[in-house]
Amino acid sequence: MVILCRITSKQSSRWDDDNPAYDDYLGHPMMGGIAMDIYIQNDPRGKSLELQNTKAYWHSRLRALLWSAIYSAQWKLGPISEASFGNSGGRGGSTTQATTR
Repeated sequence: MVILCRITSKQSSRWDDDNPAYDDYLGHPMMGGIAMDIYIQNDPRGKSLELQNTKAYWHSRLRALLWSAIYSAQWKLGPISEASFGNSGGRGGSTTQATTR
């Protein structure tokens, strides 16, 4: 509990998006788990496997983990990412935001 309090109370001088701690420590892992479940659901080889200690099972879960990591990186840095919509979280007055005229 002490470590979590230290992590959540530490403010970075270069990056702060004003999100609550549960967003980072609950929401983001949940997003990764959901991305993995969606991959497994749509994987023809992986969706029929049940929990077992076999090579096929663990390879399907590793592919799902890699997909989740790629999806998360795209969401942070890719062409259709939260940063491209203007939610960069930076401090200093120069944010990327779409303007309409």
